[in-house]
Amino acid sequence: MTGIITDSLKRVLLDSLITEVGTSTSSYYIGIGNSIDWDSSDTAPTPVNTLREERNLRLQLQSIKSGEDVSYVVPRNNWTSGTLYDGWDDNTASHPTTPYFVITDDNAVYICLKQGKDSTGAAVASTIEPTGSSQSSFLLADGYTWKFLYTLSATDANKFLSANFVPVKLIGTTDSSSAAALIEQKGIQTSATSGEIGSIRVISGGTGYSTAPIVTVVGDGDSCTATAVISGGTVVDVLLDSDGSGGIRHGHDFTKATVEFSSGSAKARAVLSPKNGFGANALNDLRAKAVMFNTKPSGNETNTFITDNDFRQVALIKNPLVPTTDSDFTSASGFALKSL
Repeated sequence: MTGIITDSLKRVLLDSLITEVGTSTSSYYIGIGNSIDWDSSDTAPTPVNTLREERNLRLQLQSIKSGEDVSYVVPRNNWTSGTLYDGWDDNTASHPTTPYFVITDDNAVYICLKQGKDSTGAAVASTIEPTGSSQSSFLLADGYTWKFLYTLSATDANKFLSANFVPVKLIGTTDSSSAAALIEQKGIQTSATSGEIGSIRVISGGTGYSTAPIVTVVGDGDSCTATAVISGGTVVDVLLDSDGSGGIRHGHDFTKATVEFSSGSAKARAVLSPKNGFGANALNDLRAKAVMFNTKPSGNETNTFITDNDFRQVALIKNPLVPTTDSDFTSASGFALKSL
């Protein structure tokens, strides 16, 4: 029998790590080592999970500095005109090859609920950048449906935004002294609608349609309606209806849903939101299962860092010990080389 480690279990383990960093029970340090010069022909090697690799890392360690902050992160996808984006899908494992969420130049993060398609059902590239902080999803003229999730605070962007990763978190209690970005995201979380249907995906289009069949969403929720699009006698797409006031009829309180057509042999499936709806927890929306530690050495850190020396390895170290006394190392930074 094949087993898997679910994203939920990974999140439980990472939550424990993040909680532990914020307490005094454990100390985490970022270490650098393997002092070999880089040149233009070098490529970063793939890390190897072996005892030999770990032993060599310890022997080649240069310096360590306490890990000051930690955050969940997800892959960075900059919105770019002409790019094909996928839509959220509850039947996709991990992150799909085609990204389904983006960050804009304003450091705003949006999740794509439905990919744009032309009249024949073929996917089209995104050409209109999502903007604004609406609490509702919105459809753009290029056919893409987006939902605003959050804007990075200046603090989080400075600490955790990198070329490859974007920080993400669940906002707890806020008050008048909280950063505007955190209050904004808290509003998105609070306004989320439980059990939404993000989109409807065609499994097979059937044949022989001269008029679009009536679409019915059947399940334990309510208020989701949709319309079929036909081309060449086949159902090529199913669009969620407008609610008449600028919103989309995603419905609410669905934990299960099937899609039925009034005629023909077309088949489609409903794509459900995470349990509490899109925006309720960005960690779920973006499938966060990685963390980033932040620490920034300043100068030589009281002679514990060699500022004119290269390094090739970065390590995360928990509860380092002082070698001469075997006691806990508690300083903000430390020098680890025996010789140079």
